[in-house]
Amino acid sequence: MAKKKMILCDTNIFIEVSLNNPVITAQFEELENKELVAINPIIIAELYAGARNKTAFLRLKRQLKNYKNYLIDDAVSKKFMELIDSFALSHNLKAPDGLIASTAIAYSISLWTLNVSDFVFIDELQLYQP
Repeated sequence: MAKKKMILCDTNIFIEVSLNNPVITAQFEELENKELVAINPIIIAELYAGARNKTAFLRLKRQLKNYKNYLIDDAVSKKFMELIDSFALSHNLKAPDGLIASTAIAYSISLWTLNVSDFVFIDELQLYQP
């Protein structure tokens, strides 16, 4: 059986799903049905920060347990430092985006984002385009 090709879904994808964007929701559900949705601690933290109340926070926490969580390990940290060194000044790469990109690179998975301009300059990052 072939290994599943996970897709790291940026925070903005989850936000669009929560806003019931029909196009993004349909594409997301297709990945979700195939168990291909991945997250990392930065995406989780950004989503938690947007929870409006305890009920929403707990619902989100339960929902996020359904997805593969790629942790920030030594390889991700090393790649993050390389990306920040290379792009913090030249392309205004922010720490959260750097950690998201470095997770995708270190784990050899694609990143699905609606903010392509935040990442397009990172040659080794594979962006997912549904």
